[in-house]
Amino acid sequence: MTDHHPATSSVAYLPHQQPQPQPQPRDPPEPLYCVCRQPFTEGRPMVRCDHCAAWYHAACVGMDPAAFHSSEPWMCPPCAQYGPPSHGPPSHHHHHPYHHPHAMPPPHETM
Repeated sequence: MTDHHPATSSVAYLPHQQPQPQPQPRDPPEPLYCVCRQPFTEGRPMVRCDHCAAWYHAACVGMDPAAFHSSEPWMCPPCAQYGPPSHGPPSHHHHHPYHHPHAMPPPHETM
């Protein structure tokens, strides 16, 4: 009878029997915002449209961050050009080229 020592035994695979590496899980992609289609970045102030709830980098829409404390509602460039959605955010009747489908706020609201 032959002794079998699992700790010292080896396994050989033929090339077609090689175990396949398991794919590594991917992090979900970061949501993209603004006309620049970039994610939220710490230190870049963002503003949310009061009509469609889409988020924009203040610098990308020419807004002075000092205006963030204004009580006036802010309308993003697409809403200003095409008109705000008629039934609240998000509207399926309003073509909004920069609207994120879920209109999620960035990780840290800066308004």
